[in-house]
Amino acid sequence: MAATSLNIENPALSSDSIVAVSGANGFIASHIVDQLLVAGYRVRGTVRDASRTGWLQSHFDATYGADRFTLVEVPDITTDGAFDEALKGVHGVVHTLAITNLDPNPDNVVPINVATTLSIARSAAKSPSVIRFVYTSSAGAAAIPKPGKEYVVNQDTYNEEAVAISYSGKGPQGPAGGYLAYSAAKTKAEKALWKWYKEEKPNFVLNSVVPNAALGQVLQPQHQGFPTTVGLLRPIWEGHLAQELVYMFPAHVQGERLISYAGRFNLNDILSAFRQLHPDRSFPADIPNLAQDTGKIDNQRGTELIRRLGRPGWVTLEESLKPLTEQFAEAEKS
Repeated sequence: MAATSLNIENPALSSDSIVAVSGANGFIASHIVDQLLVAGYRVRGTVRDASRTGWLQSHFDATYGADRFTLVEVPDITTDGAFDEALKGVHGVVHTLAITNLDPNPDNVVPINVATTLSIARSAAKSPSVIRFVYTSSAGAAAIPKPGKEYVVNQDTYNEEAVAISYSGKGPQGPAGGYLAYSAAKTKAEKALWKWYKEEKPNFVLNSVVPNAALGQVLQPQHQGFPTTVGLLRPIWEGHLAQELVYMFPAHVQGERLISYAGRFNLNDILSAFRQLHPDRSFPADIPNLAQDTGKIDNQRGTELIRRLGRPGWVTLEESLKPLTEQFAEAEKS
C-alpha cells in the first residue's frame, strides 16, 4: 500500500527528478524512499549487498510501477569514489547509511562512519547534476539527555560529551556503550561533513536533519526484521526490561541543521502506551522514580516544516507505536 502523499510547496527538486538514498534497506531509509516515490520522484537506492535486498525492488515495483525505483550495489562504502557511479545523473542525495553495530569501542565505529559520510559527499560533488544533499544525523549527535536536569539542544549543539566518554575507555559496555560510540560516530561524521562543505564549497545545498528516536511501523518486517530503535523495544513488548535501556531511552530549507525532536518520553511512557494499546497483555512494571526529560529543545523550525508539508504537527507516541505493536503481535504468530 502506498504511503500518504505530502504537500510539498515549491519543491527544490521538480517531480520526476532522481534522488539517491543510501542504505535504502534501513528502517528510516526505506520510509524515505517510500515518501519520495509517492511524491513523484524517481529513486536510486544504494545497498551493500543487492543479492540480499532484492525484496526492495520487488516491493517498490509492485507498489509504484516499474522504472520508479532502482537498486544499486555499493559494497565498499568507506572508499573515496565508491558512490561515483551510483550518483551519476541524480539530482538529490539523502545520506542515511550508518554503521550501527553497537560496538562500544569507538575505533571500530567512528572512523568508518566518518569515512562513509565524506565518501558519498565527495561523490556527490563530482556529479554536476546534484543540487541538494540531505544528511540524516541523530539525536546522539546533539546531546546526552540528562533526565531530571536541564540541558539544551539547538542548531549549534554537538555531543562532544559522548565523544569524550567513549574515547576515555571509562564508559559503559554492552549496548549502552555501543550507543555511546554510535553517538560519538554521528557527532564526528556530521561535524566532518559540515567542515568539508564549508571548505570545499560544492555546487549542492547541504541540509542535515537531527531526529530523536525514530519509532513506528517497519516497511517490510518480513525482510527487515525489527531494526535499530524499534528492535530495542521488542524485548519490552515481550515482557523483558533491562536497566541499561534507561540509558539508551532517557528521557524550503538551505544550509540548515534541523532539530527534529517530536516530544518528551521515557521508558515508563513507552510502557504506558503499550498498556493502553494492548490492555489484554502483560508488561513489566514501571521503573520507580524514573526522572522526566527537562531538556530545552529548539525544534520550532522542524515543527514549522512538518506543518508546511500539510501535517498538523508531530504524531503522538501512541500513534507512532500503534502500527509497530501490531507488527510485533503479527510476528509472534509466525
